[in-house]
Amino acid sequence: MRTALYIICSLVLNHTMAQTPVMDQGETMVKVEIFTDSLLGPFKQLRVYTEDKPAHFEFYSKDGVNSYSAYSDMRYPTTGYSYYEHYTLFMVEYRSEELAKKTFNSLCKKLNGEDLDLDTKKEWVKVRKMKAKYYVKAGGMILQHNNYVLNLVENCRNTPIRGTWTQYEDLLLSYLFKENDTVRILNANCGDSIYSEENRTVLAPNRNLIYQR
Repeated sequence: MRTALYIICSLVLNHTMAQTPVMDQGETMVKVEIFTDSLLGPFKQLRVYTEDKPAHFEFYSKDGVNSYSAYSDMRYPTTGYSYYEHYTLFMVEYRSEELAKKTFNSLCKKLNGEDLDLDTKKEWVKVRKMKAKYYVKAGGMILQHNNYVLNLVENCRNTPIRGTWTQYEDLLLSYLFKENDTVRILNANCGDSIYSEENRTVLAPNRNLIYQR
């Protein structure tokens, strides 16, 4: 009887596991590595932070964070990394996809000015100040992919590709998602006073935009 019950339970468990999609925890990192390899080639630099993080990371929820990391071009700047624009891509890894979604949803509300009740007023003022300091002038794109929240850095100068900043954003999305997927993003161009929430349709990858390294 026990043996029969064990077999039945095992079959039910295996069936349940087979029906439950399992997120590949390494998928995002693999895709980002391919994107940054294409973009930066041998000049790619990855930093993983445990302390003395760039102030930019203070913008994200600390709840459930596994790691903070940032990609940059080792040719720029020539000395020290102090400012948002010195980086190429910021990544915050969370313990689960749900925590990453929660953080991204919270950012969408804050940056669109939805959380303006008395309990969040101080936090909103803080966000506005941080946004003015780290985001508005330079611009950028924030999105969530699996258990990561990513921020593609932009600036008020030339793009690092043969194309516009919108094409630069679309290029990253094409590495992360499938063509024709609809992706929710936060986007700010140079000089914008606020981030805008958008639904962006993923285009086919355009490798011709990338300079040969």
